[in-house]
Amino acid sequence: MPDQRDTQRYAKKRAKAANWPKKKRGAAFRRFRRKVRRIGDTVPNPGPDLSMWNVGIDWDKAAEHSDFVFLKASEGRSWEDPTLVERVDLARQAAQREGLIVGYYHFARPDNNPPRTEARHFVKTVREAGGYLGPQRRGLLRRDEMPGVLDYEVYHPTKKDEHWISEWVDEYEKITGHQPIIYGGHVLRERTTTNFGGCPLWLAAYVPELSPALLPEGWWKAGPTFWQYTDGKVPADPAGPAECPGVGPCDMNFYRGDRRHLLKLAI
Repeated sequence: MPDQRDTQRYAKKRAKAANWPKKKRGAAFRRFRRKVRRIGDTVPNPGPDLSMWNVGIDWDKAAEHSDFVFLKASEGRSWEDPTLVERVDLARQAAQREGLIVGYYHFARPDNNPPRTEARHFVKTVREAGGYLGPQRRGLLRRDEMPGVLDYEVYHPTKKDEHWISEWVDEYEKITGHQPIIYGGHVLRERTTTNFGGCPLWLAAYVPELSPALLPEGWWKAGPTFWQYTDGKVPADPAGPAECPGVGPCDMNFYRGDRRHLLKLAI
């Protein structure tokens, strides 16, 4: 056993160590700790999807109360959000500070354009604005972006909706190396019978609660991955909050799973 001198010596060392300045942690370490806190069995906070019409956003406040956000990037074969570069930069800065996952969507115009042309335009627009849209990164903590989204709300003039979507999905997968998410509601229900190789569904349905009758046939078994339950106006609670802190009333969405599954979906 240590004698009295040893005990005194150890006490002096402990007292000296207590006065040493604490090692400062870098920004990368702090971001890592925040991302670790995001992983768990809890349900993610609802997240908004935003376009150029949503202005005056407090990104830090929005990121503090959301686990994900989707930004409209492009439409058709040539249109792109003129504010996208600024929005991507601000959203990704907030994401680094708060652990937010950022996603992008493309509004399809099957009435005017070839699907492969639109898929290439979407990926090019997002990448030039600072997005990734590449193969899935290894490790949950490296993932900070959602797969790209095909927003399908316009009918194909000759009812070739399934063919158009399949071509778009195929081209997107060739370019990026991963599956997209498909967004839609009544057009998908009326014009499609498949889930296009297992693409996750982002369902638009402004109702207090989901029912199987709202699902497109291809997703009857799997159900929706995301649910857009409000446009900021309807429905009233208990569906969920109709606004996002830092944004105000807007389109709001639930992820139907826990946070770990949300990160597994991310790229």
